[in-house]
Amino acid sequence: MKAILLAAGKGNRLRPHTDMTPKPLLPLKRDAEHPNVLLTHILTQLPSYIDEVIIIVKYLEDSIRDFIKTHVDLIREINPRIKDIICITQTGEKGTMGALLTVKDLLQPGEKFLVLNGDDLHVQEELESFKNHPRAFGVHTKVMPGYKSVVVNEKGIVTALDVQTEEELLNGCRIATGTYLLDTDFFDFEPVVLSDGEIGLPHTLIAYTHTYPSYAVEEKNWFSVNTEKDLHTLWDM
Repeated sequence: MKAILLAAGKGNRLRPHTDMTPKPLLPLKRDAEHPNVLLTHILTQLPSYIDEVIIIVKYLEDSIRDFIKTHVDLIREINPRIKDIICITQTGEKGTMGALLTVKDLLQPGEKFLVLNGDDLHVQEELESFKNHPRAFGVHTKVMPGYKSVVVNEKGIVTALDVQTEEELLNGCRIATGTYLLDTDFFDFEPVVLSDGEIGLPHTLIAYTHTYPSYAVEEKNWFSVNTEKDLHTLWDM
């Protein structure tokens, strides 16, 4: 099965760290050198059912391509299940769904695939559990203002993204981790256009939940590096 890593973004909230370095290549430790970076961690934590990786790139893409070319043998040594890693430049529509559409033609009809952000930390055991469902939607519970609250029904199916309530803002709620197990039937749906003109993957998935349901999977150990504070928290782990 293929894993598709979304790694085309500019990482604006982490400037100046990302002025010359794409976010997936930020170090895991304060003084770490390549290859001890976010992208290496993701590639080595992929679940056992993944044997091919497609990385969608754009911003400072040559840095990511060079990194893979230089370190591919080391990555395969740590995760020998990976047979192939390729980088594809995002074209056309913006947004997470736009990135996914870039590689649509590289997937076979009916093929399943795992989607992850190329700059988050995951735990392999938790990613393994995504395969327990026909389609899965990663969630994490924490206090996270600015994120939408993921609504899950009694069957465990994700049904909506809502504005957080006052209680959720204070005590936390389920938020999307950006991890999804999908199949190519997903491309049959009309993408949802967001207010900023981007097309959103989770928004499209939820818009068709009645005919294409996805099940919430908790990633308790997921960690997203979005801010300077997150970066320093990572370095201090």
